[in-house]
This record gives sequence, C-alpha cells and structure tokens, in this order.
Amino acid sequence: MKETTLNCPKCAHSFTIEVEELMHKQMQEEFEFKFNTLIKAQTLEFTKQQKLLQTEKEVLEKSRVELEISINRSVKEKLAEEKEKVKLQLKEETADELKSYREQLEQKVNEVRDLNRTKVELERLKRESSEMAGKLEAQAEEKFTAMLASEKEKIRKENDDRIDQLKKQLTIAQQKAEQGSMQLQGEVLELEIEQ
Repeated sequence: MKETTLNCPKCAHSFTIEVEELMHKQMQEEFEFKFNTLIKAQTLEFTKQQKLLQTEKEVLEKSRVELEISINRSVKEKLAEEKEKVKLQLKEETADELKSYREQLEQKVNEVRDLNRTKVELERLKRESSEMAGKLEAQAEEKFTAMLASEKEKIRKENDDRIDQLKKQLTIAQQKAEQGSMQLQGEVLELEIEQ
C-alpha cells in the first residue's frame, strides 16, 4: 500500500497516512450509508405496497362475497321463476287433457244414445212391418191373391233389406259401444250421476 506523509500546517508535525486505506474506508462507509438508506426506503416502500395489497385483497374478498351472494340470490330467483312456469305449463296441459277426455266421453255418450234410438227404431219398424204385412195379407186374400203374393214378396224383401241394414248398423254401433270399454260405461254413469 502507498503511504503518504503529511505535515501539519500549524505545528509542522509529520504523520504518515495510508491514502488507499482511508479512501477505501470512506468509500465503504459511503456505500454502506447509501445501501442502508436504500434498504430502508425499499423496506418502507415494500411495507406500503404490502399494506396496499392487503387492502386490495380485503376489498376484492368483500366484492367476491357480495358477488357470490348476488349470484346465489339471482339463481334462487331464476329457479323460483322456472318452477312457477313449469307449474303453469303443467296446469294448462292437465286442463287441456281433461277437456279432451270430457269431449271423448260426451261423444261416447252420444254414440250410446244413438245406438239406443236405433234399437227402438228397429223394434218399431219390425212391429209396423208385421202389422202392415198382416193387413195387406187380409185384404189381398179376398181380391188379389196373385198380386198379393207378388206385393208381399216385394214388401218382405224390402223389409228384410231394411232390417238387414238396420241390423248391420246396430252391429256396427254395438261394436263401437263395446270398444268404449268398461271405463267409458263407468264414466258415463258417473257423468249421469253428476248431472
């Protein structure tokens, strides 16, 4: 190391100084001072940032909780609305089905009434046919035997055709009525009791 000799201007005393060591020490002290100052400033800044981050974190957590509550409330409200819609839809569908069943029941009741009317008409026609045949036979025996046989045959044929037709209609109507099942008969009775 370099040594420098200095003389005191007052007393002329001479002394030796190691300049490099002195400069090194001064630079080290200056560096440590700057470093410590910088560390303190950065520590303060870090603490400040940490506090800001903590505050932001708390605000974000509060917002998250509020948002979660809001979402849960919205979901509950939406679910309640959807439930109400489904209830109304089911109610409408049930009402439509009930109306359809009532219309079908009314139709079956009308078919049964028509069938009963057809039976009554058939019996009346049989009776009238029998009476008419008897009258014609009595009148024709006296005067027109040959003509009576022809007319009688013609009338019988017409009546038979008519009866056959009515029987066919009756059979078709009975088949329709029988296809209505026991449930329909029960519903018909229930409807008549209600009326």
